[in-house]
Amino acid sequence: MATNQTNTNTLYTVSAIFSGIAALLFTFTDFGGFYYYEYYGVGSYFEMSIYVFLFSNWLYTILVLPLIAGFIYTIYLVQEPIRNNTELDQGKIELLWKISIGTLSVIIFGLLYFIVESFEATDWWMDAAFFGSIIGAGVNVYVFNILKSNPTTVDT
Repeated sequence: MATNQTNTNTLYTVSAIFSGIAALLFTFTDFGGFYYYEYYGVGSYFEMSIYVFLFSNWLYTILVLPLIAGFIYTIYLVQEPIRNNTELDQGKIELLWKISIGTLSVIIFGLLYFIVESFEATDWWMDAAFFGSIIGAGVNVYVFNILKSNPTTVDT
């Protein structure tokens, strides 16, 4: 096996691992949360916590389901070259790069929407689904950018 093939397989494996983690975190954990906390005098207060997760509201679900599908499709496409020690053709690498850019863009849009939605909250936070997905999408953009820009020789 050539060194370039080993390096390419390593990049495919990294992409598959990070895509799998991102898809699992998006499916089973929260994207973020916020709460309102108001004092009404001595000893009386109002508190309301809201967590944003899959199927928690229609817009989040519409945005998240294609992202999960994108991560799973990435795993599907990169598993063949990992198993068979082959290369993906440039068309598939270009497609995976576009999927990665799209997922990263939608995650950033989701972050901005979440910030606007929770702007008047007392406190808000991002959770595991956000961090896992933005890291996974960022790694995929990096990996497929390397593969796209240098199709025959990959130096790591």
